[in-house]
Amino acid sequence: MVCLDLEGSVIRPAANRRAGTALNSRCPLATRNDAMSAIILYAIPVVLVGAFVLITAAVKILREYERAVVFTLGRFQAVKGPGLVLLIPFLQEMVRVDLRIQVIEIPSQDVISRDNVSMKVDAVLYFNVVNPERAVI
Repeated sequence: MVCLDLEGSVIRPAANRRAGTALNSRCPLATRNDAMSAIILYAIPVVLVGAFVLITAAVKILREYERAVVFTLGRFQAVKGPGLVLLIPFLQEMVRVDLRIQVIEIPSQDVISRDNVSMKVDAVLYFNVVNPERAVI
């Protein structure tokens, strides 16, 4: 292990021992403080990113036309919303349900009536969710 002093010159481990230093210390105190500050310099961003991930997993915002069906460990707990919904990360799961009118266009189909007349039939289906719990479960 090579240690540097404040001027940048190499300090030999045998020449490193002074009165009052531990026998197993190989580098001056300033070098160990630099190592600690480097650990702290890298640890703080990792902790901040982890906290950001937990907050984004815990806080959800629902619009006026949405409801949240919340499951705790896979079991139904409640219907929440609209507004701010707080979840316990990794234990609770949320399914968003849209309460607006949904439109599904059914493609045109060729059909033959009872009296052997061929026709083209197309349709549009309108529906909306009234009870979010029953729509998900």
